Order: sequence, then structure tokens, then C-alpha cells
Amino acid sequence: MFAMDHSEIVDWQTFVNQNPWAAQALEQMAGVDEQLPKQCIAVFYVIDTTARKITHQLNAVTWSSDYKFRAAFRNLNWASMERTFKVEDDDILQLENPQTIINDGGEIFFLMHNDVVTGTVALVVENGEYQATWMAVANNYLGLGFTHALLVVITNWARIRGLPGISVLTSTTLGSAVSLYQTHGFQVTHFDEHCSGARYDMSLRLCL
Repeated sequence: MFAMDHSEIVDWQTFVNQNPWAAQALEQMAGVDEQLPKQCIAVFYVIDTTARKITHQLNAVTWSSDYKFRAAFRNLNWASMERTFKVEDDDILQLENPQTIINDGGEIFFLMHNDVVTGTVALVVENGEYQATWMAVANNYLGLGFTHALLVVITNWARIRGLPGISVLTSTTLGSAVSLYQTHGFQVTHFDEHCSGARYDMSLRLCL
């Protein structure tokens, strides 16, 4: 379990030790989800430190072939891609067939608020390396730090499995994305100045 205040995410018990009011706030929280989803691998309590309350609970779950998850993976990523780059045929193929990511040894993760999918990210296997991709957050949840939660989820998942690291491809035109990865310990491993501004002109890696 984690306490989450926008980009600040810490272990829940650590947060409670530093903020004793949090334990009571959890007990008083309306709508706390005591029955976690079957595939739940992490819980985030979103904190309002000024009001000293928990505003809502996010559950991180792994892939399910249920239509809700297939549709969310496609729709969230399609909308995110259209905001920055043209959706290409290869994108459509993977967005329409996410089960191939699982079949190839990868995993897809979702953030749930109540029964609503609010964000998603995937780890795909490329040449034996796990690569973070397809990260998107629903429009009405943007700016709340959910991408930070998604990165915490995949990092913990990778560490538990003893993976040596996670890589990611991005573009220098996406400054906020580059900053996000670097905040979580990713370091630039390659930059192609001849392709500056392209869809992928930079690679980063997090060593675990």
C-alpha cells in the first residue's frame, strides 16, 4: 500500500508513522474498497495533506481479457497518441490485440478508481529486454500524479521478478515525459540528434 500526494508516493506505513492522523483518516474514509479486485497488486491512497484526509483509493491491477480492460487499453492509448503523434498501422495492430503483449511474456497494468479504469501502462518484451510503453491516463484524471503511480507499479513488479532493468523509448518533444522518467531514476542511454523531434529519438533505462 502507498500514500500518494500527486508525484510524491511513499510506503503507506512509512507515511502513517510520519503522519499519525492518516490511520484514522483511512478508517473514516467513505467508500474504502475492502474487497480488492482479484488481480490487484498495489493500493494507492490519494492524500490531501492540507485537509488531512484521503480523497480516494486507487487499485493497481494486472491484465484481464475482460472487455472493460481491452477497451480501456485501446481507447486511453489511442486518445493519448492522437494528442502527440499520428496513430500508425502498427499502433492499431497492438492496440486492437493487447493479448499478444501477454503471450510474448509482457504484462499490462491498470489503475482503477472504484470500477473505472483511470490509467494504463504496459511492459513489452523486446529482444529480451522489458520496455515500458503504452502509458496513458484518462483525460479527467490528468495532472493528479497517476503516471507516477503507474511507474511505481511497473518498477515494483519488475523488482519482485528480479529483472535487471526497464527501458523506454520517447521523444525530446515530450519534455514532461522525459522529466517523469528521470524523476523515477531512468537515465538516458541514447539520443539520436539526427532524428531530433521524431516519435522516438531518445532511449532511457532504469537499472534495478
